[in-house]
Amino acid sequence: MSGETDGEGDPVLDRLIHRWMRHLRVERSLSRNTLDNYARDLGRYREWLRAQDLSVTAVGTGDLERFVVDLRTGQGLAQRSAARIITTVRGVHRFGAAEGILDGDVAADVPVPRQPASLPKALSVDDVTALIEACPVGPAAGPLELRDRALVEMLYSTGARVSEVLGLDIDDIDRDERDGGAMAVSYTHLTLPSTPYV
Repeated sequence: MSGETDGEGDPVLDRLIHRWMRHLRVERSLSRNTLDNYARDLGRYREWLRAQDLSVTAVGTGDLERFVVDLRTGQGLAQRSAARIITTVRGVHRFGAAEGILDGDVAADVPVPRQPASLPKALSVDDVTALIEACPVGPAAGPLELRDRALVEMLYSTGARVSEVLGLDIDDIDRDERDGGAMAVSYTHLTLPSTPYV
């Protein structure tokens, strides 16, 4: 069958991987850990192609879809790991097509396994208390410690996102509007009570 390997490996795939990794290292300046992850992912792909007796020039979209299924069922990988490997394989095929090493990008239509939506885990009351208490207050606390305490309390008491709290400006503080003895902080048309540290 055309496209079969000779059992000794796939020189086109080896050349493609070498050039892509060099591109990622030199032109995109990716970290050593990221490059190691890509190399590991491509090692799985190379072994799968060898086991299927396929060369990278003969692999088709259907073959890659079978690879996805094998990652999840045959190799028992978590959905997140399988998605990362498929993203890597799609990247190397896209690069190969763009560089003229491969005739086309057969991986473009292979869907990446969807990541299950997960809600962030809430901290326990004890964890929140420990977090707040880790920020010193009082006469011994300097400006940075007081700032940190204010940020932590603001995040916890309002449920605001970090980006929202960091986007607050001094003009957002309404020193005249007090609720329970604490100043109010207005942000995006909401008036939120704050603690004395905030």
